[in-house]
Amino acid sequence: GTRLWELVAESDLTGILTLPKSQRYLPMLAGMLVDIVSISLLTILIQILLRYGASRFTIQVVQALVLANVFAITWQFNIFVKTDIYYVLCNYFSYPDLDRDARSYLHDLLYRITFGRFGDRAVTATFRNLAVIRVFSLVWLFGRLLALATIFGVVLPTMGRYIESVIHLLQGPPASVWIVFDTVIYVSITLSMLGIGTYIWLKQR
Repeated sequence: GTRLWELVAESDLTGILTLPKSQRYLPMLAGMLVDIVSISLLTILIQILLRYGASRFTIQVVQALVLANVFAITWQFNIFVKTDIYYVLCNYFSYPDLDRDARSYLHDLLYRITFGRFGDRAVTATFRNLAVIRVFSLVWLFGRLLALATIFGVVLPTMGRYIESVIHLLQGPPASVWIVFDTVIYVSITLSMLGIGTYIWLKQR
């Protein structure tokens, strides 16, 4: 599936809803726990590599894997999309779908602000906890705006720089074939994932 335009692997854990509320947290946090264990084992591996004088390249590869796992954990705290922490919050506040209710609340707010021109009328009495919805709606809105600013202000300009770099390498002075190959493959994979993720995201809306 996708989280905005990011491609993600999903698991169907709807079966855990039959469990008592307190027993749902471990399955929800299993992915993050695996990442933490991976970071721990990789850190031990780095220490072993340093002790036995492994090559700098090998150590840097393992360090890159640690960094990738750290990013994977921090990504889960983007609760304005349906991450693992989002589902933990839904479980804690006994809300089946905070995202859906936040959208409904914001549509209702827009409807009232624009005197019915935009948005949709919602029955606020149907919300389980209006205070929680109001706070989460602010987080949801701020997160979406920040995500859009990031993709247009950081991701796309960076990809543009990489494309310029590829063109420069192909047209400029002779460069190492491996540098050209590495850059072309990286840009191709990144743009492909971004393009596919964006297409699926927009199609689902």
